[in-house]
Amino acid sequence: MVSRRKKELTDEEMSYIPSSKPNDKEAFEIFVTQKRIEGVQERTIELYRQIKHVVERDLKFVNIDKTMVELTTSNIEKLILFWQDNVKTATINSRLRVMKPYYKVLANKKVIKKNPMEHIHMLPERELIKDVLTDEEVSKIADYFKSRKTFANYRNLIIFQLLLDTGIRIGECMNILVSDVREDSITVTLTKNLQERLVFPSPACLKSINSYLKVRGEIEGEQHLFVTVDNKKMSLRSYQDILSTAGRESGVKKNVSPHMCRRTYSRDAVMNGIDPFSLARLLGHSSLNTTKRYVQIWGNDLKTQSKFRGNYDKYF
Repeated sequence: MVSRRKKELTDEEMSYIPSSKPNDKEAFEIFVTQKRIEGVQERTIELYRQIKHVVERDLKFVNIDKTMVELTTSNIEKLILFWQDNVKTATINSRLRVMKPYYKVLANKKVIKKNPMEHIHMLPERELIKDVLTDEEVSKIADYFKSRKTFANYRNLIIFQLLLDTGIRIGECMNILVSDVREDSITVTLTKNLQERLVFPSPACLKSINSYLKVRGEIEGEQHLFVTVDNKKMSLRSYQDILSTAGRESGVKKNVSPHMCRRTYSRDAVMNGIDPFSLARLLGHSSLNTTKRYVQIWGNDLKTQSKFRGNYDKYF
């Protein structure tokens, strides 16, 4: 007869042994380490940290006296119900997008036995058509920058032109090096999906960039294309604030942002007939889902497109 002690402990026996699982702080560091290995950018890590604090805060409001590593699926569902009464669906989904990889990493690393988010899905959202810029609004903002004869405003004008001309993300734009600018293209190196790509500014935009380079001059120890008046790399947050202020002070009745420039580029490209695959590559989309959304919104020449079909009239 095999001794009982040579077998694995039962769940009941395991329950008598003090748990050695990490606390929330240790678990979060395990998660962050994994994400850094995967190449996730630090601003995304900071977003993870913020969502963690939100979850810990809101657990108290739903009377769940547990740490995050102790949460079950039913606990998280209760939290979602609380959020549905207090915040927008888009906000809830942004939190779930962080919680899903968090618990998946912890489960894969055996920090927790079961992933409580495994069967929790994103909430359905009403898809709203977000603002883009009109020609008149672009003109107003450009005139705002041109009316101020300073290095900073000339730089801001060129960034605005580049965002509209290529659709690149503001984070990508701020990381362009002088050496990334070629005769007819710009190499985008630090991208959201970690894949380098080429963008192709118009001749007019490239001419503007080359003029800016002459004004910028060479700066010892600083190779980023867009710099501050102190010859330091410009931050994406500072330009977000600058563009928002420019929109407001030039009379644009929208919350102008760098991403609005990206949507404006996408609208123009779609309405001028670009195919979704090329647009996805130029924008650096990992999948066609977002690109297809742009096509659905702005691909308004469906009547013309519908004519490209087989002709079976002779059979009827």
